[in-house]
Amino acid sequence: DSGGMYVGEYYDNMPDLGSSSEVVVVPGIVTDGIDASLAEWGRITGRVTGPDNQTPLAGIRVTVHRYSSWSDVWYSADETLTRADGTYLVSALQPGVARLQFEDPAGSFVSEYYNNSNSFEDSTEITIPWGPIEDINAALATRNPVAPVAGDLRSTGSGSLELDFTESHEEVTRPGH
Repeated sequence: DSGGMYVGEYYDNMPDLGSSSEVVVVPGIVTDGIDASLAEWGRITGRVTGPDNQTPLAGIRVTVHRYSSWSDVWYSADETLTRADGTYLVSALQPGVARLQFEDPAGSFVSEYYNNSNSFEDSTEITIPWGPIEDINAALATRNPVAPVAGDLRSTGSGSLELDFTESHEEVTRPGH
């Protein structure tokens, strides 16, 4: 499969040549019953939007974290970026348990893990089957801007410094307020 959607195999459902069954072919005789049915690799699709659940977010990094029972650790197995319409596809995944992380490399939106979690430990595990798992979506919150604080630093003359905060007269408007 040149498109990478199906898992390759050797005759009689074997993963490698060493464990496959030999097929004897005799010239002039049709060898019947040598068929194969390929399994699809696991793949995850979804859409990432802004906080309104409508506005698509492009360029969001989607990372698939996998669990290794052999070494008892989670590791970053694969990642992709969302397209202009906010959709993403991570393909050629082995079946098993995973957790997804959504990050904005530009920093305009708050990162999260699948199912609206702000920590890896509290995120929802996804079981990846052979074939597709769809609609693993995220709506990222807008990062709140930090307003600068006005202050005046001056020496007290005794080797100490004094910081005088002055009240800002600028009005700061936050979305939704």
